[in-house]
Amino acid sequence: MIRPTPEELAVLSPIERTGYHLGDFFARHASGWSAAWNSTVLVATTWLIVRRRLQVTGLEHIHALDPRRGTIMVANHRSFFDFFAVECALFSRTRMSRRLLFPVRANFFYDHPLGLAINFLMAGMTMFPPIQRDPRKRGFNSYVLRRCAAEVEQNQIVLGLHPEGARNRSPDPLQLRPGKLGIGEVLLAAPSAQVVPVFLAGLTNDFGEELRRNWRTPTLFPIHIGFGAPIDLRDLHDQATVRRAQREAVRRAMAGIGDVRERMRPAIEARARARATQ
Repeated sequence: MIRPTPEELAVLSPIERTGYHLGDFFARHASGWSAAWNSTVLVATTWLIVRRRLQVTGLEHIHALDPRRGTIMVANHRSFFDFFAVECALFSRTRMSRRLLFPVRANFFYDHPLGLAINFLMAGMTMFPPIQRDPRKRGFNSYVLRRCAAEVEQNQIVLGLHPEGARNRSPDPLQLRPGKLGIGEVLLAAPSAQVVPVFLAGLTNDFGEELRRNWRTPTLFPIHIGFGAPIDLRDLHDQATVRRAQREAVRRAMAGIGDVRERMRPAIEARARARATQ
């Protein structure tokens, strides 16, 4: 599996390097343990906070995927819990591969002991590799892009990406932010990947509030998760290093997410109106 150069590793702090090596070890040598952990402990945990509220559509697109190929899921980003909810839906309702990686920001999850503990306990170290937002450390992100593409191509994993980058803080749950160019690099560097758009709505960033809603008002505060048909990028793969092609890949990814959103819009808006009358 591809490894970072000494120069790329050098920009990380000691605790970030420790976190990277831990995540790398699990990805290369203990992915089976991580899959088993997430299939049991993580699913049980997310059941407590989201599962009674899940309203999932588009599973026919997941069932039609080729299990012999890697998959990249591109989803909008509203909450810290987005891919935990997606993972719960996939593990409980499909036979999708249990080998997953969700790149995550290094801030907190890799530069703080508590963040590493949460990554280990809640995700079996599948929140990997770490994405750097500090301008002084962004040289490491070139490695992150290469590693993500290699994992999908060589190990046929499920890779979860947020093309929007940072969380969308708009009060409108249907709003989408522009996609980031780096996502296009990953999409085109993994030509065999099945790229599936995902749209989510209904999650907050408050663990206690999610727990309360799950057990007290699940029908009033549903979590909508929709999967779309795979996005066709075949005409762009021979231009994988060209910025224009990468931008087009990102545009198609965001358009795919937008298409799923429009399919789900009536249900989301109807539930919002129902809450307003309570």
